[in-house]
Amino acid sequence: MPLSCVCLLSLKMRAQAEPAPAAIEGIQRIYRQDAEKYIFETGDKKPQALKLVDKPIMRWSNDEDWSGDVFVWTADGVPAVVGCILSGPSGETNRIVFHEFHLLADS
Repeated sequence: MPLSCVCLLSLKMRAQAEPAPAAIEGIQRIYRQDAEKYIFETGDKKPQALKLVDKPIMRWSNDEDWSGDVFVWTADGVPAVVGCILSGPSGETNRIVFHEFHLLADS
């Protein structure tokens, strides 16, 4: 059964047409911190916690100040959950953050 989950958070940051490298690193740090808060487990009789891969498998951005990092959680080295944590401008000084996950495993 596929799993999809979207969470909305509001994050105060200055929206800029071209974010400075320090701002990009700050946003990516927030993406990582958010990813580390999730605990996914296998659906077995004896659940096992999935392991978050050390680095995002993809980083993306566009000209409208949206960006995101794609993370993977594994079970015994096999990808089980993939998720993107992304954000974009929301007003003059805020960013809106989305969390989206997809189940790759059977359970």
